[in-house]
Amino acid sequence: MNHSSDIISNNEAAFVLHALEAGTRLDGRRRRETRQAQIMLGTVSGCAEVHLGESKVCATATAEIIEPFLDRGSEGLLNFFVDFSPMAAPGFEAGRPNEAANEMMRLLERAFRKSQAIDIEALCVVAGKKVWSVRCDVVVLDHRGNITDAAILASLAALRHLDLPSVSVHGIGEDATVQVLSREQAEPQPLIFHHLPLSVSFGLFQSAEGMLHRAVDPTDREELVMLGVLSIIINQYDEVCGVHKPGGLPIEATDVLECAREAVEIARGLLGTLQAAIDDAEKARKDEAEHLRRTGRLPKNNPASEAAPFSVAATLITATPGEKPLEPSGPASALEAAGAGRVSEDSEAPEIDIYLDKKRKVY
Repeated sequence: MNHSSDIISNNEAAFVLHALEAGTRLDGRRRRETRQAQIMLGTVSGCAEVHLGESKVCATATAEIIEPFLDRGSEGLLNFFVDFSPMAAPGFEAGRPNEAANEMMRLLERAFRKSQAIDIEALCVVAGKKVWSVRCDVVVLDHRGNITDAAILASLAALRHLDLPSVSVHGIGEDATVQVLSREQAEPQPLIFHHLPLSVSFGLFQSAEGMLHRAVDPTDREELVMLGVLSIIINQYDEVCGVHKPGGLPIEATDVLECAREAVEIARGLLGTLQAAIDDAEKARKDEAEHLRRTGRLPKNNPASEAAPFSVAATLITATPGEKPLEPSGPASALEAAGAGRVSEDSEAPEIDIYLDKKRKVY
């Protein structure tokens, strides 16, 4: 996802290609090595910031109770909105429509909504009358390459960090009324996830001899040289939820499979980073609540009052293929116990925007 105002000299472009042919890159990484991933959860529920190397993306998830659509009265809403800060890159301007933002918005909707990552039926409060509408706003703060992976990771962190207030329903049918309860009255509830989608992107390069070279997690300078990008959406069950390739250099179907295998290992490391951030947030929240109780600023026997905000961060070098990554713990077992588990076979199949010509090339 290039920003058009940036240019690169022929000498620098040739150096990038020669480095890839030698198995290295401008920042010293190997071709299969990702940059450092850092996830910071905000002091407010639903806020997260992700640093992928020098790329920075902020996501904020909020929820409100609205009336549902007439034809989907028992389903809540999940919407994504993307904005590029004018400070992110020279080619972005405030207040002007951005094709890159629209493309990112569509990809987020496919990764989360169309793959049924979140149980939207669980967002129903009163069927046909009141449902939760979840909105996730993504802002690109600094574009230093591969904002696709950073945006999806930030959105997932914000949605995992979001707590929905408990509600009280009085009456039935058309006479039903809904009251939103405070934290002191009832414990907020997190969103229910069927699976946790993440994106792993590969830059596609072609040497002067016509050889294909792949590099995971490309930087902004590498994006100016690459002739295409391939993003694999994968979850914690090692299932491919989608493949995104917006044109560019055609590749063989076998190359797509090799990228998917590499993406599995990298996604496990990212999920480990995310789980560590969430675990630290939960521990910090409980420690802060206990401290407030000891000082007499919170009642002793009120579990809902433990939800005092606290800012935490988790950092991890994501695993490269061949290394043993951190296994995600917690969400998968909890979902399986609740019956959510994997994506069912009769669920809507993810969209795959890959096109094969007669020579079995992927476009």
